[in-house]
Amino acid sequence: MGRGWLKVDCSVHADPNLKLYGSFARSLGRMGQDLLSKEYLFCPLPPYSYHVTAWDGLNDGNTENVFSDYRLDLEHFLRGLPDSLLADEKFAGEIGGSPLVTRTGWTIRFRFDTLAKWGNRVLVARLTPADEESRSALTRIIADREELTGRFQRVFGVRTCAGYSPHVSLGYFANSDYAERATLQVDRWTEVVGEEVGDLAIAFGSISLYGFTDMATLFRRANRCSDR
Repeated sequence: MGRGWLKVDCSVHADPNLKLYGSFARSLGRMGQDLLSKEYLFCPLPPYSYHVTAWDGLNDGNTENVFSDYRLDLEHFLRGLPDSLLADEKFAGEIGGSPLVTRTGWTIRFRFDTLAKWGNRVLVARLTPADEESRSALTRIIADREELTGRFQRVFGVRTCAGYSPHVSLGYFANSDYAERATLQVDRWTEVVGEEVGDLAIAFGSISLYGFTDMATLFRRANRCSDR
């Protein structure tokens, strides 16, 4: 492990703050993971990788859209993960100075809303604010997020993301054909998750900078303690 970054490992079955994540993992079991795998070629993500993304940054999918002056630096940054997350100030510095990361004194609580298939490949648990305070916090997060997105577009030439829909990625279908076959099951699976989750919610009071090398391997820049 490099100095200054922490590998994310959410012990969803032990940490009382992560009960919602644990319920998602149990829900996949109730759906029948063997059935999911054999009938729909569904590959679940490990529960320790569950997270709620607040903003999407630069990655190998948008490198070609970055201004040419920054492209080589970005390629070096991505190849150097996770250690480059600590040393970099060009890209990470822009994020670290954003109100999306620096704003304090707020709390947001999410509860489960519904399951959805995105891009016809990924199965996600969509989240919704649990109360009025959380709805107000989400409005501020969306505004801060849009400001950061606009800044990256002006400085680096790329718009990294569009609208915001809080969610937890649960896993991926091996191909679009099997994902399409699962379409008729999504409503039933949503009922299963809803029964398992009940009134559980997950709370956050800060946003930190993370990098990832794949969807199950995430690293946090350890400049301060934060919620997961």
